[in-house]
Amino acid sequence: MNNQSYEERKRQTIIYNAMVNQDLKLAGSLASQYEQMYPTSKPHSKNGDSIVEVEHTLLKKLCHKR
Repeated sequence: MNNQSYEERKRQTIIYNAMVNQDLKLAGSLASQYEQMYPTSKPHSKNGDSIVEVEHTLLKKLCHKR
């Protein structure tokens, strides 16, 4: 059985769909939610190494793609 919670799987599925479909509106919405939910200054983080930081970076890059 997968150890991921329902919320983690749901979040990853939404992000995957935004990336695959190049959904700029959804990516923008998710990126702003990430900024509110996960502060960018985490002392234990090194160069954006957490999964959440990587996801946030991908969403921001997709938002800026035209």
